[in-house]
Amino acid sequence: MGHIVNGYILPHPPILVPEVGKGEELRAQKTLNGVENVVQDICQDQPETIILTTPHAPFFKDYAYISGGEMLF
Repeated sequence: MGHIVNGYILPHPPILVPEVGKGEELRAQKTLNGVENVVQDICQDQPETIILTTPHAPFFKDYAYISGGEMLF
């Protein structure tokens, strides 16, 4: 059985999305740098499975939603 290698909490202000930020993304450069660092860590760890939770996923008061897809997108 596997084990948890790392865990991350990432802020994700809408301005990071180029279509929303429209050139203002650099105002969140420290956040972008942090995300890049997390990506590098994950690539280095080469995990078999990544568990992603988000308050933006479907929400139901009587059960938890779990996507069964092989890939997120």
